[in-house]
This record gives sequence, structure tokens and C-alpha cells, in this order.
Amino acid sequence: MCLALAPLGLPAAAQATPAGEPEELINYPYAVGDTAFFNVVGQSAQLVRLPISYTLRSIDEHPWGVKLRFPVSVGLHEFTADGIGMGEIRESLATISGLVGVEFAVPVGQRWTLSPFAEFGAGKDLDGGELAWIYSAGLYTVAAVPTDRVLYRVGSGLTYDGASLSGGGPRNGYTSLEIGFDTRFPLRKPLAGRQADWSIYGIRRRFLDTLTFDQLNGDTTQLNDQNEIGFTLGVDRPVGFWLLKIDRIGLGVRFGENLTSVRILFGVPF
Repeated sequence: MCLALAPLGLPAAAQATPAGEPEELINYPYAVGDTAFFNVVGQSAQLVRLPISYTLRSIDEHPWGVKLRFPVSVGLHEFTADGIGMGEIRESLATISGLVGVEFAVPVGQRWTLSPFAEFGAGKDLDGGELAWIYSAGLYTVAAVPTDRVLYRVGSGLTYDGASLSGGGPRNGYTSLEIGFDTRFPLRKPLAGRQADWSIYGIRRRFLDTLTFDQLNGDTTQLNDQNEIGFTLGVDRPVGFWLLKIDRIGLGVRFGENLTSVRILFGVPF
């Protein structure tokens, strides 16, 4: 999802020192990844990502699976800075983006699955500004260990998320490495006629390329690590219609350094 910040329309002497062109202030790749509510120094956002997809080849019926992904993201962002002699400067704008991607599911043995993926698309703020090209690629691995009462899942992933403005300018991107666990407990009673379970999970992320958020006054906020804990509720058959079908929802809290975020899951946590 891309963002751009409209000019403040204030005399130059009264404005905070700009960090560059308005479109360059936003970390575009981070803004399209999840449905989330996050707050970082100088920025806050409410983001919704619709997980539109189509299973072209199910791993339950074939040796390996393929899913086509068409996520659409919308968001409302607010930026603040202290203006010289003018108090706090505040700007808000809405954004929309659309991506096209593919995800594979490749079993390695009975309990281990590899899931490489790639996405590409574009985003734009609704007040004008340049179009941003957005791209993402990576590999997730998950090992599942069932027992009589619970299902243990351990996962790891390496991804790159990047973006660049259509009119040129600096590119923005970062590489992240994560490892997590997910412990699922079956529910005794079905939900909507489906077998169900709930889980608790935890994820540790390391940004191999520092994750940077620019501010209106020219400062930057940098992140190197992030933790997440949460829970999910899932069913054995998806619920929904057409290309918007969901078999698991959840809620997680991300924290670390200068960023806090509440993440709403539509699918597995990793």
C-alpha cells in the first residue's frame, strides 16, 4: 500500500524540516503486509488487507499445491511533527493498493512443508501523488508435530519486501528473518458444523536490513527486532464466498523498540 503526504501549505519558516519528497516519507512495503493498527514515532496507521486468493492446486489432493493471491489493501494514515512556532503539524490521508502473487506448498517428508511465494503490484494515495510499485518474495518453512491432544507447529521464514516510486526516487526495502511456534488445541464442540481448534503463537523477527520510518521533521526511526504474541481460531473447512475464504482468524500484538502494533490475522501466523 503506498502513501503520499500532501504539501502542508504553510510558510517555509513555519514548517518542520522536510525529509524529502512527500511520497518518500512512507515505508510502502511494511504498509501492505497485514491488517494492523500500528504506531511508530511520528506515524500511526489503520490498515486492512483483504486476503483474496484462489487455490489452483490443493496440497490435500496433489503432491504439491499452488495458490494464486490477489490481496487488496486500504489504509488510513496520520503523520505528526512539531512545527517551529506553530505547535503540532498533523496530516492524514487514505491509500489503496492491489497485488498479484503466487504461493507454492511443497511437502518435504510427512511433517515439513516449504512455501515459496512472490507478489507484485502497485499502490497510491487517494489525494494524488506518484504510483508506487510494490514487490515481495520469500520462503517459509513449517514443521508440524501432532500428538494425542495438541498439534505443535514450528516455522521460519526469510522474506524481502520492497517498493519504488514510478517517477524515480529512492527505493525502499528490507529483508526479515523470523522464527515462531504455534500450539493448537482442539475444541470439543464444532463451530458452524466444522471441526475447530484454537492456538497460541509467538514469533521473533529480525530485520537484516534495518526497517526505517521517516518523519515529517527529517528524523528517522529504525527497527532491528520485533516480537509478536497472539492467538488464533481455526476450522477444518474455509468459511466465506468466492475468492474470499478464511479458515483461520486471530489477533496478535507486535512490540519492539519504537513500534507497537495490533495485528488481525486471516490465515496462519507464519
